[in-house]
Order: sequence, then structure tokens, then C-alpha cells
Amino acid sequence: MAEEDRNKLFNEIRNFSQRKLKKVETKVITGSGEQLTEKRSPKGLQQVKSDGINSLGYVVDTKPDLQVGMIIPGLLI
Repeated sequence: MAEEDRNKLFNEIRNFSQRKLKKVETKVITGSGEQLTEKRSPKGLQQVKSDGINSLGYVVDTKPDLQVGMIIPGLLI
């Protein structure tokens, strides 16, 4: 990595501010199937709200996989 690139990266990291991040809510499904909504309060504390909905404890993938990847010769995923 060139010195100029390193300095640019360092400056970006140094000037980083959490206040510039977009506020989001994250939907979480636990292993037991409970659905939660997580977000940060204005003071930066994590807030968790139960949606009162239970579902499968995993995500059902109904879309076909259109690509095959080779991990090592003879092992495809």
C-alpha cells in the first residue's frame, strides 16, 4: 500500500463519526424463532423490542442457486 493511500485511509478513520451513520432498525430472528427489532437510542444504547411473533428459527431459502463455486478440486458448493 502506497504511503499516500495509507495517509488517506488513516484520515478517513480518524474523521469517522458515528453521528454520520444512517439510523436503522434491524430485524432479528433468534434460533428459537422469536422475532425482535433492534435499534440504538439517541444516547447510543441498544434497544430491543419483541415483535411478539414466532416463526421458524431459520431462514427458508426458496430461490434456486444459479452459481456453483469450487472450494477445492472435487468440492463444490
